[in-house]
Amino acid sequence: MKIPGKQYIILILFILALALRSWHIAADRRWTGDEGFHVPAAMNYTLNGQTGPFWHHPPFQHVILSGFMKVLGNNPYGWRLRNVIFGALTVLILMLLAKEMFADTRTTVLAGVMLALDPLHILFSRATAGEISAALLYLTSIYFTMRFLAGNR
Repeated sequence: MKIPGKQYIILILFILALALRSWHIAADRRWTGDEGFHVPAAMNYTLNGQTGPFWHHPPFQHVILSGFMKVLGNNPYGWRLRNVIFGALTVLILMLLAKEMFADTRTTVLAGVMLALDPLHILFSRATAGEISAALLYLTSIYFTMRFLAGNR
């Protein structure tokens, strides 16, 4: 039996991460955790240009959350799907980064499996926490920096 290539393994782990993060995403139709702060702040920023009560946070997260809410509605899908997608993309970019750093495919798979199945990452990916987008952007910047330094523009 032929073992699937690296690309198939990465795709399978990405789909697994997406499935785990989106499972019953709208089961709780109320705000959970910090959503009671993030959703009104996003609406306030896009409607009035005011960042309160999160004046000390960059407003980009409010813009993205508001964009998802405009497309998907002011409901659990609109509130949470941003981080579901960003959380699954974080697993993908971590595997690409591990592939860039290590020659062994097992290291890439292990890194992907560990983050895809991490309960805390899954929990944060199912809410409006800003840590998921920060982790995604941070890992993406490291990945592209490593590719640039390796001569792969």
